Amino acid sequence: MNKYIRYTLSIIFIIVLILVFSPLATMLYVRIFGHAGSGIASINIGKIAEGIVGFLVSYTFFVPLTFVIFFKKPEKYYAIFAFIGFELFFMLSSISVLIIFIPIAVIGWLIGEGMLRLYNLYKKK
Repeated sequence: MNKYIRYTLSIIFIIVLILVFSPLATMLYVRIFGHAGSGIASINIGKIAEGIVGFLVSYTFFVPLTFVIFFKKPEKYYAIFAFIGFELFFMLSSISVLIIFIPIAVIGWLIGEGMLRLYNLYKKK
């Protein structure tokens, strides 16, 4: 498969996964951390903030997961750093947000690495 086709398919796959699992991520975030935007100094804007947070959680999880699976060794780390680093750069205003999103990205990366190693293990047999 041509590398440009593989990269295009991976981006499409990421977009579909993010859109499909964004409501689930929103529900889990609200259940675990409470309503988004309900801090002391922030304004509670309701469902819109929860939808955005769910989208970002889903994005943070699925970008490393799919890039590890679809990209080759040096390219995947550059792509993960670019996409997740860009998102985390804009979240630097709150350390509590980084404490939530960095482990989500690491979990997505580890699951992707595990899936890739299992695939390579069964491919050798």
